[in-house]
Amino acid sequence: MAKFQIREIPHLAIIGMGKSVYQWIVSNYADIQDCEVWTLNMGSAIFRHDVVFDMHEDEYLVGDKAAPRIDKRREWLKKHDKPIIMPKALSDFPTSLTYPLREVIEGTGSTYFSTGVAYMLALAYMCKVRQLKLFGIDFSYDRSLATHNEPGQKCCEYWTGRIQERGCNVELPNDTHFMDMHHRTTKATIYGYAKPLEFDYPIVNGKPQGQGKFIGPDYAD
Repeated sequence: MAKFQIREIPHLAIIGMGKSVYQWIVSNYADIQDCEVWTLNMGSAIFRHDVVFDMHEDEYLVGDKAAPRIDKRREWLKKHDKPIIMPKALSDFPTSLTYPLREVIEGTGSTYFSTGVAYMLALAYMCKVRQLKLFGIDFSYDRSLATHNEPGQKCCEYWTGRIQERGCNVELPNDTHFMDMHHRTTKATIYGYAKPLEFDYPIVNGKPQGQGKFIGPDYAD
């Protein structure tokens, strides 16, 4: 069966199912045509996307162990017309592609994968993404908490840091708990500094967004 071919992707959005995905839906980002979009699991039935990830082997998707929602997802994937990245491509899913695990491990020097999104971020690293948007990647079910410890969160923050170190600009919605963005944007400061940091917003769709106090992971000098 075919394998996903690693290639350069200048502009990528990864769309999850967390609360902050609403900022993707209501913003003009959702209509950006030059931005490749990856989603995972049932996001394939909801969001406009170019690639969907379902990082589960066949034993998880079929049989008595599968939850009813997994059975529905399986039926959906059988007819899906977009590439489906899986641990191993399956004949039941005609558009499925095998995740290039060996290439990713050798290229990143890491086997730290504790959630499906981590595989997506590691592949984004390999694809030399220059601008990455993360929406719905929240890892929090208690919206009142500014910090939390959901499974997979630390792993994905690790991969996000790796991507940033490679020179990629990472954009996060300001209401996500991922990388403590909710906490930082609410206070408009970073730890140890009393005054908010002011700087120019990035250019979006060719238009400067003005000045503000948004504390993003890439914009403070």
